[in-house]
Amino acid sequence: MSNENQHLTYITNVLIKEIEKKLLPDKLLDFKIEHSTGLDGFMSALYTINLKIIDDNTKKERSQNLIAKFMKGDEHFRVSSRCYIQFANEILIYSQVIPYYEEVLSKANVETIKAEHWIPKVYVAQYGTIKGLSDNGTTSSESILVLEHLKEKGYRMGPRLYLDKPHMLAMFKPLAEYHAMTYALRIKKDAKLKELIKSVVPLPFVETADSVNNFYDPIYRVAFDRFFNYFERCKLSIISPENSDDVKLEENINRLIKNYKKAPTKLLELIRTIRDEDDKKYAAILHGDFNRNNVMFQYKEGDDNPLDCKLIDFQELRYGTPAIDLSFAMFMNMEPSIRNEFWMELLVAYHKTLYNTMSAVLKPSDEETRKSLESYSFDNFYKHFSKYAFYGVMICMHFLPWLCGTEEELNILSQEFERDVHGEKFYKYSFSAGGDEANKRIFELFKHASKNGYMNII
Repeated sequence: MSNENQHLTYITNVLIKEIEKKLLPDKLLDFKIEHSTGLDGFMSALYTINLKIIDDNTKKERSQNLIAKFMKGDEHFRVSSRCYIQFANEILIYSQVIPYYEEVLSKANVETIKAEHWIPKVYVAQYGTIKGLSDNGTTSSESILVLEHLKEKGYRMGPRLYLDKPHMLAMFKPLAEYHAMTYALRIKKDAKLKELIKSVVPLPFVETADSVNNFYDPIYRVAFDRFFNYFERCKLSIISPENSDDVKLEENINRLIKNYKKAPTKLLELIRTIRDEDDKKYAAILHGDFNRNNVMFQYKEGDDNPLDCKLIDFQELRYGTPAIDLSFAMFMNMEPSIRNEFWMELLVAYHKTLYNTMSAVLKPSDEETRKSLESYSFDNFYKHFSKYAFYGVMICMHFLPWLCGTEEELNILSQEFERDVHGEKFYKYSFSAGGDEANKRIFELFKHASKNGYMNII
């Protein structure tokens, strides 16, 4: 049985009954299922479930849409693309982490922050051996996640290429509150936090015994190859020997070539693992892939300014430096003029929300708690961020060309990623997708990172 047929059968025979329980006292009259295709299901299989419901109070009928998300692909694809790790971690967030954060906020009488508001309403979140999905024996584990369809509440994706200031501020508010919970619970010496951190399955960038032929190696190898090729081709026109910032930038790029050209994932792994003891206090349960395609903005009809933002798609969840979330979102989503003007202001806004959330949870009354809270000052935070912020540039080296590419290039890359990420065709299209327009945008990110001292980690 194909993945799609198996999923449709499972939704019809099993999942609908679970959803019906969550609708009580309202009653389900009928349902329809639609399979999403294309890039929306790049790493997963997505289905829209349209429910026809009768309201128990008004006795009126209404429609409601839900999104059901499954793992796709065979065992080889799931192992090589780290699906089993990614989906296990995502279910952890929806089923344990966010619910516990909501419990902590409630017990602390924090009325202005609701953890459950950071994400869509959850109907089902399961991972492991799932009856009706795991019975065929061809895959190790299965995953099922059912969420409310946010479009019905006025949520949608933001602009495709760049976000303005209101969108970035809206995007960073729930993230700051989410990060703050790790720090507040760490200061409280919360035993449950340790349990949750231990439950996060490590998602290393380098190859391990459990991740032979993992997909990070080929995607970052070609990302480095194409950028260094561009730099060598265009160096005379993009680097001025009279400009001190350009001279420093060239030195940094040459050091990057020397130290990491053959193994770019080693630098990503260095950032992921935070080996500096002074920086480990900033390790948090992250989103992991914090970008505009993994958030939904709410709008008032006829107004393009966002009212709210919700976080979705936690598949790249990691426990590590918040720079992993922040630097990727900032480098990826702000066009150059806003990036240069708004960079520090956005970090200050993020930190203010972070600090206020920690204060609301901790309600520091003793000297030890106050000192612990004050140690997360903006200056200390920015020092930490600066050390690891080059992470965002590296992720953009891989990801930006895909966004700048044609629809044909994206379809081929998506197909080849699933078929053979180590193959020549995937390398060829990754090397050329988006052309020099993408390379120029990546070069601007390098300039910003070098000028701000973010390449010192190399």
